[in-house]
Formats: sequence, structure tokens, C-alpha cells
Amino acid sequence: MGEVELKEDIIRPCGIWLKYFGLAMLMQLIAFIVVGIMMVWEIVGLSQQYTTGAISETQFLEQALSIMKKYIIVFVVLIVIVAIVAIITGLKLMPLKDYNILFLISGILIIVVYAIEIASGAYTIYWVKNLTLAELQNISETMSGSPIYSFGVYPTIIAFLLLGIALYMFGNTYSEYEKAKTPGILIIIGAILVMFTIGYLLIMIGLIMAGGALQK
Repeated sequence: MGEVELKEDIIRPCGIWLKYFGLAMLMQLIAFIVVGIMMVWEIVGLSQQYTTGAISETQFLEQALSIMKKYIIVFVVLIVIVAIVAIITGLKLMPLKDYNILFLISGILIIVVYAIEIASGAYTIYWVKNLTLAELQNISETMSGSPIYSFGVYPTIIAFLLLGIALYMFGNTYSEYEKAKTPGILIIIGAILVMFTIGYLLIMIGLIMAGGALQK
């Protein structure tokens, strides 16, 4: 493939939003940890009340359900915020199709994957609000019916895998953006390991680095 004229007015905005995407994922990770600790703290406090006999088992379960609903909604809101940034990033990737068609394909896939996450998030909020005490007591079966679990991880893997390949090939083709190769490799590895925490971290770091490389 021959080299195409580099247009910074297309490449730079893409770099900015790739970095925003990576930073949004970082903020989401930190928020998940903080919110998770807060949720556990509340449930532990509630358990102590139950253990001392201050509340009955029914009261404990009802209040635990209320706490879980509250924090699941917070988790979903965080997911939706990242999804919005991801969709904008996907839109910014698409104009880079002249340099590599994989930018277009990965951009479309990212938009589709995260648009579905937003739709799933909206439905999940409705689903959580209608979660009953009986469903809470059989939570493993109940969670399998949640829209969060109904969408496979494979489209996400493919989207980031193609993005990583596109970045690597872009850096390999254009010496001005050679630094895009390393984050491309990180995103490829991260996509393969996305079902594990390390994969999420590699994608996040790769996106931030790619943003810097395209903003040169």
C-alpha cells in the first residue's frame, strides 16, 4: 500500500480522543474500586447489625438489596460514561480509513459495541430497579439474565485487535508516527487478554500511549 498524504487535522483529533478513551477507562477502574469498597463497607456494617440482632433476616436482605441496587446503578452510569467517550473515539477513527481500512472497521465495531453497552446499561437500570428479594437470594441465576451478561465479549476483542493492528501498521508505514507501533502491540495483547484484568490494563495504557503518538 502506497503512502497517503498525512493530514494532521484528521490524525490529531483521533489521537486526542484515543487518549481520552484510555483516561476514561482509567477513571472508570479507579471509580469501580472506590465504589466497590464503599458497597462492601455498607454491607459489612449491615451484617454487623444483623449479627447483633438489631435487625431481622428479612430486614437485612431488604436493606442489602437496596444497597446492591444503588451501587449497581452507579456501576452502570460509569460504564455509560466510558461508552460515550468510546463512541466519539470510534467516530474519530473512521476518517483514518485512507491510511488503513482497519481504522474504519475498528471504529465501526467500537461504536456498535459501546452503543449496545449504553442500551444494555439503560435496560439494566430498569432491570435492577425491579429486582426482587427472591431474585437476590438466587443471584447467580438472576445475574445470568441481566443484559450486562447477554452480550458476548468477542466483538470487543475483534474491535481492539483490529485497532491495535491498524496502529502498528500505521506506525510501520509512516516514520513520523513510528511511536504508534508500541501502543498498537499493547492493544493487540490486551485484546487477546481482555477477559482478564491485565488485558483491560494493557488496552487502557495502549490507548493513552497511542493518543500521545498521534498527537505528535
